[in-house]
Amino acid sequence: MFSSPVHYEKEAPTMCAHQMGYLKMPRNMRIHCVILLFILCYLSGCGTLLSRYAVEDPYVEDLPPTRIYSGTILDMYGIRKHAQVAWAFLLDLPLSLTVDTIFLPMTVYEEFFTGQLQKAAAEGDIGTVTAALNNGADIHARNVWGYTALMCAAWGGHASMVQTLLDNGADVNARQTHSGAATLSHVAFKGHTAVVQALLEKGADVNAKDNRGTTALMFAAYAGHTGHLAIVQALLDRGADVNAKDNGGRTALELAAYDGHLDIVQTLLDRGADVNAKTKVYKSVGVSGWTALMSAANGGHTAVVQALLEKGADVNAQDGNSRTALNRAMKRGHKEIVQLLKNAGARE
Repeated sequence: MFSSPVHYEKEAPTMCAHQMGYLKMPRNMRIHCVILLFILCYLSGCGTLLSRYAVEDPYVEDLPPTRIYSGTILDMYGIRKHAQVAWAFLLDLPLSLTVDTIFLPMTVYEEFFTGQLQKAAAEGDIGTVTAALNNGADIHARNVWGYTALMCAAWGGHASMVQTLLDNGADVNARQTHSGAATLSHVAFKGHTAVVQALLEKGADVNAKDNRGTTALMFAAYAGHTGHLAIVQALLDRGADVNAKDNGGRTALELAAYDGHLDIVQTLLDRGADVNAKTKVYKSVGVSGWTALMSAANGGHTAVVQALLEKGADVNAQDGNSRTALNRAMKRGHKEIVQLLKNAGARE
């Protein structure tokens, strides 16, 4: 997506190793340098390794599902999505490109010579999948991303493919290897209503949490596009915990309010969502101890603010930094919401 400028330097005179001081470097120091380089590559530059543990989060929805030059792709995604810290990704880019090139043979092998069952399932190719299963393919096998064939089919919204795999004994409650996300969570995020219904009929755990504590209901509430309201209702009808919290204390209501999904906010409130639930308080983080009202006010979602107030939202609740919804709205310049909060008794 982006290309870095080429820098030219004058050729340095040739020097042997002992002249450069390499052989004089203490052995422990050399070991420490190697360890430091490895850590740097792992944490910053080597997307080939990093992607095995980070880039399977459904929130990151527009990254291509490939490991070929995945570190470089990840940095470019960061530059495009996070302009305020783009410099950090620009610093990583040359290292990512180098390490991804080193790992290219491995990633090419993974891309083209493994996970054929999962690829066919992702494409909705029932004939190929059925033939593979008849020839003894393991329906529970995972690709290099940690996905089963059922996860791949469900993620793509292939309801017939999903049903075929379920009828052949696919584990409806299998978790993604690294994120711990269940198939139901992936589908709820993508908005595939028919697939959600099929998984629920087969006994999918409606309250399963991933490693971040996120449930399918939270994923659906956060996404909130066309079709997600029906999924939210289906999950609630099957016993989804409307007040479940993730590891950061966020609820489905707060996530829906954050993005301004009014219909989902109203549904959650009608089904008993705690209107004054707060996220966890982190002293070093600006967004902490927030309520749904604070999130809606901060985002400028007037109709959502009104709906929350009508359900008894505490207009003077304070976050972890002693700020209220009114403070957030004033800071963002949302004049209509400021007036609405003041009319409801908000104090400056």
